[in-house]
Amino acid sequence: MPPPNLGGMNASAPVPDHRTTMIVCSSLLGGVCLFAIVIAVLLQGDGTGMQPLEFMNTLSVAVGASLLPVALLLRSTLRQRAEQKTGADRARARFAAVLVPIAVLEGGMMLGLTTWMMNGTPMPGLVVACVLLAAAIGILPFRAPDEA
Repeated sequence: MPPPNLGGMNASAPVPDHRTTMIVCSSLLGGVCLFAIVIAVLLQGDGTGMQPLEFMNTLSVAVGASLLPVALLLRSTLRQRAEQKTGADRARARFAAVLVPIAVLEGGMMLGLTTWMMNGTPMPGLVVACVLLAAAIGILPFRAPDEA
């Protein structure tokens, strides 16, 4: 009996192409941007009416500063592993090497945006979210990996 597949990629999983990777990752980042627009519109009025939580400022900076190197390290490690594979396994591993670090950064972006919404000021929450968004955009593969 073969060992159970505990979340790893298997041979029957679909092989994501470059277009699929861009659609999935762009959708993640687009969701963050739409959330930021909603917050900006919400704060144009009287704000949320919530009492500011100052600890959220420190928390968003700390989490953002922690997640950025983690995401970049994950990207590097997963990318190196992907390059050691061949065929469909390589394509699946390349997809994971892009998706996983962007998903990690998305958590920090959402925390930064939520901090902005709760405290009503863009510093530091919006700044943290924008820095992480820039890093996530930098991770996106704008060209197919096998293009010359």
